[in-house]
Order: sequence, then C-alpha cells, then structure tokens
Amino acid sequence: MIGNYVEVLAAACEFNRLGFELFGKLDDDFRDFAGVCSEIEDLPIGAERENWHSDALAEKDIEVRRVEGLYADVVRDGCTRLLTRLGAYAPSLFDH
Repeated sequence: MIGNYVEVLAAACEFNRLGFELFGKLDDDFRDFAGVCSEIEDLPIGAERENWHSDALAEKDIEVRRVEGLYADVVRDGCTRLLTRLGAYAPSLFDH
C-alpha cells in the first residue's frame, strides 16, 4: 500500500482480515482498517471484481475512486503505524 503496489481499499480489507487472524479481536492498530471495510462492503474490491458484470463494475468504479480519495490517508497512516510497530520486532523484513 505504501509503495503503491496494492490499491487503498484492498489493502484496508486485507489488513482488517490479518488483524483478526493475528489477534482474534479488534486491535487498536487495525481499527481504522475495520472501519473502512465496513463502509465499502457493497463495492467491488480486489478479487471480488471478477464476479461483477462490466457495466455494473464501470458504474461502481466511480464510487470506488471517490471512496479511495476519502480513505487514502487513513489507510496509509494505518500502514505506517503497522510498519513502525511490526518493524520493531522484525526490522530485516521491512528494510527498504
């Protein structure tokens, strides 16, 4: 997400899933991701896009771009916090 390899909303949903897998509850550093995901449940994000008809997808993409703009900073800040937190435990994994 920080390196622009993953879309904003897809990153939020993946981190939300990961947070629950790791902690089994809502961890503070994953709270923003959960909030974003709850707002975009009706949007075609990530692999889910393959299940949508192209006409419907084109229409929803307008909303996807709007919502990405709203949440980009929230998701990026959340990723930065995780990088700081997890980098303290495994710095070699996060060296650039």
